[in-house]
Amino acid sequence: MEYKGPSVEAINQYQGKDGNYSNRQDNLFKLFPFTTHKQCPDVFPGSFMKIASGLDIKEELSSDNLYSEVIALIEGSLYGDSKDVTIEVLHEIIVSSETSNSNNLRIALSSKTTNSSNKTATYLVSMVDDRNKLRSIARSAIRNSDQDANVVERVIYEVVPIEESKVSEEKYYFRINNALSGVFSGDLNFVLSDPKLTELYLKPLLHFYFFMTVAQNSLTVNKKTRGNRDELEELYFALDWEKTNQTRACYKSGFKKLESALEEMFVHAGVLEILNTVDDGNSVQPIDYIGIRDLIEADPDAEEEIAENIRKATLQIQAYKYETELFADSSLEETPVTSAIDEIGYLFDSVKTILFNTTRNKPRCDYSNSFRLFCQSDLCFEKRRGRSGTLLNITDKTLLLLTILSIGSNENISLTDLFKEFKRRGVSLDESSKEQVAAYFEKRSMLDKKSDSGETQYVKRVL
Repeated sequence: MEYKGPSVEAINQYQGKDGNYSNRQDNLFKLFPFTTHKQCPDVFPGSFMKIASGLDIKEELSSDNLYSEVIALIEGSLYGDSKDVTIEVLHEIIVSSETSNSNNLRIALSSKTTNSSNKTATYLVSMVDDRNKLRSIARSAIRNSDQDANVVERVIYEVVPIEESKVSEEKYYFRINNALSGVFSGDLNFVLSDPKLTELYLKPLLHFYFFMTVAQNSLTVNKKTRGNRDELEELYFALDWEKTNQTRACYKSGFKKLESALEEMFVHAGVLEILNTVDDGNSVQPIDYIGIRDLIEADPDAEEEIAENIRKATLQIQAYKYETELFADSSLEETPVTSAIDEIGYLFDSVKTILFNTTRNKPRCDYSNSFRLFCQSDLCFEKRRGRSGTLLNITDKTLLLLTILSIGSNENISLTDLFKEFKRRGVSLDESSKEQVAAYFEKRSMLDKKSDSGETQYVKRVL
């Protein structure tokens, strides 16, 4: 049935335990893969390949058990000097599979996973529009990995055979912004097309797209009904080694722009959970702010009922018990019901008041700070820059990753087109940063001038 707005009865059953607002999230509407326990998300290639391919191992073994079973399988056929060498290679492969860093994608399927790595992997898979195509890309890469396997790896395959896995649709996350979906699929296909590229760039590729999709979804959802699914919000980055100041775009339109959206992540998760708490008999697919806007634009007659139901939900949320009197002076009940968009705004402000002014403020901060921890780790997308404060950051590793992806299978790319490709992936650079990029490539002999005038510069393809 079509969406008619949230149900007070359903909200009371789901959120109103003992007259208290429980702020349950991530069940009816899955927005972000974070919890209220401050923890840096795990992004493992092994977890991603499992969920992307729809393949899993029959039984997840610890490295010690895996090692023992393989030795038991082959020990009788080993002799002489080859025995020690084979066992040494075997041990090295199994240890790498334990940490999900194996260069063999088939072995990576047997890596240990965590709840966090499974959630981030599911989140990344959810951001792809065509999951059947993604599955085909992942399985093709695993098949190619099988063909390149050595003898020891093939023995491990016997101990940990793979099978079809089943991922419920309920586990997928809602894709607020679609703009990176096709770009991610294309870049993943390119990186998985060559073992050397996979070895060097699969992990940073997944880290980059996890960062960028969370950032873009945060910015889009924070616009509520004004969001645009098909456009990227412009985010300016600074290079890790360059000097910055507060007059530049990387200060005005970088982390400062993103930070306000990150602070509201937990609020949006709660609001969208409420908006999707409907009567059992009115079951619908998950819907976000943009979906409600589009529904009303397509059927203006539906707006009145939706707006009234959102108002009722807001009043019910305000009526629950809190540590302090948050809504004692609220005159919301006396004001007339306006548009559905305005009612969404009232509901959002009410939930924000609860989360910012009660004991739920710490969980709210820990939720977004989990992502901040990720931004500060590994590829370091977030960096403190003295007077400039915190800026979005591009390390040399990320720069090389973006360059490899932008050039693709071509021999080179002009600097102008390179920066367009960066922007297509969500990375904007001002003129000062672009000059620094050109200097970086020139210093490493990666820059050619091919036009007669010498004005057009090309970046050469490298691994």
